Amino acid sequence: MSHLSADNRKTISTMLHKNNRCVEIAFEIGCDTTTVAKEIKNNRILLREAKSGFKNSFCTKLLKRPYVCSFYNIRYTKCPYAQYRYDWNIAQKKYEQRLHDSRKGINLTKDEHENLNSVLKQGIEDKKSIYAIVHEYNLPVSVSTIYRYISEGKVSVKKIDLPYAVSYKKRKSQMKKYDYSDTKIDRSNRTYIDFLAYKRSKINEMTVQMDFLGSIKSDSKSILTLIIPKLHFVFLFIIEKKEFL
Repeated sequence: MSHLSADNRKTISTMLHKNNRCVEIAFEIGCDTTTVAKEIKNNRILLREAKSGFKNSFCTKLLKRPYVCSFYNIRYTKCPYAQYRYDWNIAQKKYEQRLHDSRKGINLTKDEHENLNSVLKQGIEDKKSIYAIVHEYNLPVSVSTIYRYISEGKVSVKKIDLPYAVSYKKRKSQMKKYDYSDTKIDRSNRTYIDFLAYKRSKINEMTVQMDFLGSIKSDSKSILTLIIPKLHFVFLFIIEKKEFL
């Protein structure tokens, strides 16, 4: 089960009050013990502040399951540490708020969103691509929309879950080797610092910066820019792309 219901949370609260263990609670509501433990730990609330002199201390019993004080009437005891409890009503409201926040900007109903989550999870487990999942299950959203939902965290599937998301290594960029006609000049191991040092020693010389303005692949032409920073002047030239292919 991917989500706990309000009834599940009521059962957790009731059984915690009876001092039941997480494994017993999980068996009762039919889910994994870890799910119950995370639910309690993530949604526990402060019942009472630590007493003076124990502000920087923490009860070691709260570091392990069930992560809350066993009996709620502990507030009337002499325990000096901060005390925590689990309130199913507060936990349910927090869950509903998280669900609402995660669905902001999604043009889907609650049922459609839950169905999308379920289908994506099953498809990823079957090692299918997002494209295959969309077309096989006839989903009401496009492939690009699903990738956007994944990137924005609006569905339960993460990038790491995708079959090929982590199988490809980042390609190493290869430095182009230029064949300079003047072999007398040693251009090896030059850095930008060397360029700045040269400019400082040649105060009266002007440098020219060359670049191409961005254009899409379908464009047949591009714009070459030659910039003279010292004069704040720019030359623009229209260049046929085929000459540089």
